[in-house]
This record gives sequence, C-alpha cells and structure tokens, in this order.
Amino acid sequence: MNLVGKIFVVLIMLMSFVFMGFAVAVYATHQNWERIVNLPRKDATSGQPVGLRIQRDEARAERERLAGEKAAVEERAKTELAARQARLAQLETEAKELRTEHDALVNEHAKLVQQAREAVAAMESTQQTLAAMRKEIDVLRTDIRTAQTERDEQFKNFVKLTDDYNQSQNELKRLQAQTMTLSEQITRYEGVARRLNINLNVPPENVKPTLDGLVLAANKDGLVEISLGSDDGLERGHTLEVFRGSRYLGRIEVFQTHPDKSVAKVLPNFRKGPIEKDDHVATRFN
Repeated sequence: MNLVGKIFVVLIMLMSFVFMGFAVAVYATHQNWERIVNLPRKDATSGQPVGLRIQRDEARAERERLAGEKAAVEERAKTELAARQARLAQLETEAKELRTEHDALVNEHAKLVQQAREAVAAMESTQQTLAAMRKEIDVLRTDIRTAQTERDEQFKNFVKLTDDYNQSQNELKRLQAQTMTLSEQITRYEGVARRLNINLNVPPENVKPTLDGLVLAANKDGLVEISLGSDDGLERGHTLEVFRGSRYLGRIEVFQTHPDKSVAKVLPNFRKGPIEKDDHVATRFN
C-alpha cells in the first residue's frame, strides 16, 4: 500500500469516528413525540409532564366547568336582583302607607287644634256673658233700691228678688267651687295620664290596653314569635318592647297575627341585645 492509500485509510477511519459521533448525538437528542402527546397521567413519573392531548382535554373540561359555574353565578345574581327589586317595591309601598298615615295624623292634629281654639273662644264668650250678667245684677240691685224708696208696696217683690239673687250667688259660688274641684281633678288626671303614657286626645274606643307576653321563638334572621295575638287586640304594624328582667333588648314590629300568637321582626335601629325565648314583650300603641 502506497502513501496515498494509507492517507485514505486514515481519512476513512476519521470519518467513521465523526459519523459515529453524529449517530450518538442524534440518538441522545431523539424524543418520542407520540409519548409526549399521548402519555396518560397514570404513567407519568415525577418530573415528566402528562401528554399534551391529556392536558388539552383537562383544560377543556376545566373551561366547561368554569363556564357552568359562571352561568350559575349569573343566575343567582339575577335571582338576587329580582328579590331586591321586589323588596324595594315593598318598601316603597310601606313608605307610601306611612306617608298616608302621617297626613291623616296631621289632619287630625289640625282638627284638634281647631277644636281647642273653638273651646277657648266659647269659654271667653261664657266669661263675657257672666260679666254681662253681673252688670245686670248690679242694675237690678239699683232698681230694687230705687223701687224700695219709691214704693213700699213693692217691698215683698224686692225681698223675693233679693232672695233669688242670693240663691244665684250661692249657686254661682257652688259652681265656681265645683269648677275648681273639677279643674284640680283634670290636672291630676292629666298628670297620671302623662306618667302612664296615655294620649288623652285619642277617642276612648281607640284606646288599647297594655299587653304583656313572652317570646316563644327567635331566629338569626331577626324574626320572633310571641304569645300575643289578634284575640289580645294585637294588629299588624303594632310595635312591642322586649325586656329580659330590667334589661331593654329592643323593639319589634308585628307583621303577621294569629288568634293566640303573632310573628314580628326586630327593628335594627332599636336593637340593644340578642332576643331569646322566654324574653318579655310589652305592647306600645302610641
């Protein structure tokens, strides 16, 4: 073998090593794309991801689940919005009723004020009449005295008129004393009425007796059931005060009545503590 042949042999050997290196590099960098795409979760080892198709299917399922939750949340939001709108309409109706009741009370107050003014005017007229009568009595006295000096024969008539006058004076004094007594009694009655929180301007047929009862049940939503009902004179819209011993717990408003019990709601602005079973309630009709 000459020199050229030896050179070719060496070149062939070197190229063999080069191609062998290329083959080793290709084998080392080769990836099983089918395994990467379709590798199930149960065959995945630590550090090796699940197949891309499995990941895609799981992502689609998660997206569908989130879409379902979104639809459910939107439906609940619509339901809550409808409930709030209904509650708002109910509150507007109650506000309209309260305004109507307020206007009626204002009119009633105006009528009472007018009646009081008329009563004062009648009293002043009575006082003027009494003064006129007193003047007439003075004139009668003068006439009697003049008639006595002029005509002795009219003495008996004078005596009779004097007796009538004295009786009138005695009757007037008795009526004045009775008026003072009645005034003192009225003053005492008004004081007692104020202490008992009784409105004397309310007609007697509209006065309701004070009722005491117990809380039969209470829940966390602010609703309570009490032992007083329509048979006791309780009506929708009446308010009651709640106590536990000497402790004031708050005010409740009746919105549903039965013959022997009622259901009421706790007014948040007056709540001073938790209301429980066997707490005492008292009516407020003012």
